[in-house]
Amino acid sequence: MDDRTEVLLRQYGWLISFRSVPTDEYVEFKAFITKFSDGYGSSWEEKNVYGRMDPIPTFNRVGRKISLSWKLPASSPEEGTENLKKCETLVSMLYPTYKEEKDGNAYIAGAPLIKLYFTQMAKGLGGENLYDLLGYINGEVPIVPNYDEGVFYQGKYSATPKLIDLSINFTVLHNFKLGWDLEKKLREPKYNRYGYGPPITAEKKVDEEVRSEGSDTKKSDTQAEVADHTMSSSTRDGMVGKS
Repeated sequence: MDDRTEVLLRQYGWLISFRSVPTDEYVEFKAFITKFSDGYGSSWEEKNVYGRMDPIPTFNRVGRKISLSWKLPASSPEEGTENLKKCETLVSMLYPTYKEEKDGNAYIAGAPLIKLYFTQMAKGLGGENLYDLLGYINGEVPIVPNYDEGVFYQGKYSATPKLIDLSINFTVLHNFKLGWDLEKKLREPKYNRYGYGPPITAEKKVDEEVRSEGSDTKKSDTQAEVADHTMSSSTRDGMVGKS
């Protein structure tokens, strides 16, 4: 396993995490992001009136949807197997919880709500599970093995992908106040959509431990520069090499 990416994950919190609300099941992925979109939709109802050139608008709501795509690279057969397990865990969170009756019938006891976290770009206000953003995964969750990058052969009937592409669409359910009060103040001033995430080591510089031996990265490089170096060099140097 690539030690540089582990440091970025564990020490600096560069991860995508999902937590099931009804089961508290948890899974996290290294943040090899290929696409991130945070969309806000303002919904109005427009009524056309005879003789009036402009419609009469009535405000309804503001909805928020996050689209997220990322890659799961594996540098070893063990990591490849672990990636498949993570995919299975994420998919299992799409299903509700059931209550079984004595007669064998069952009914839905809990909707499959999920809490999402991705650095400061997708986070909530805080609370029991710090900074997680409440909502649900809406639509298809494609799990796409990239067989062009090769596989790990671990015996008969086994071909573990070295690279998997994942993507989700996440609808946000805000469990805290939004908007403004009549005194022109935010109703929830503590919430900062794109502020810093958990205070892991956000102010620190990335030092020698995140760089491979022989790297020409300077000690003064910022986290963003090292992350870019890590992702590009990992792909070039065979982290997701072809078989």
